[in-house]
Amino acid sequence: MLYSIQVARADSKQFNGYLENAATMGRPLLVEDIDEPFDWTISRLAEQVSVKRGDWRMKVGDKEVKVSDGFRLYLTTRLSRPLLTIETPSYIDVVDFTFTDDAVTDQLLSCVFQHDKPVRRFPS
Repeated sequence: MLYSIQVARADSKQFNGYLENAATMGRPLLVEDIDEPFDWTISRLAEQVSVKRGDWRMKVGDKEVKVSDGFRLYLTTRLSRPLLTIETPSYIDVVDFTFTDDAVTDQLLSCVFQHDKPVRRFPS
């Protein structure tokens, strides 16, 4: 079954509930605007995951819940350059969506040129 992504803030009082629900139901969870040290948040979450009897489990608050297939955890930050340790890429994928005005201009021009058709002029 396909679920839409659930969005939560790390500083929300209901965050543990969102995390538990997403993990047990196999839904993707987007944690937005992490403003504390980014590496610490990732490490804290990664340390809570374990394998018992062939099942992935995660400690959420005081409970240990089974992680269902389909669960994905996405973290976003507004930090322009989050400091990450060397170990961080070993257990997460880092995608940098930072862009500049020049990059956006170049991309838009590229799209226009791809769809622009040259005008053919026939001799009269």
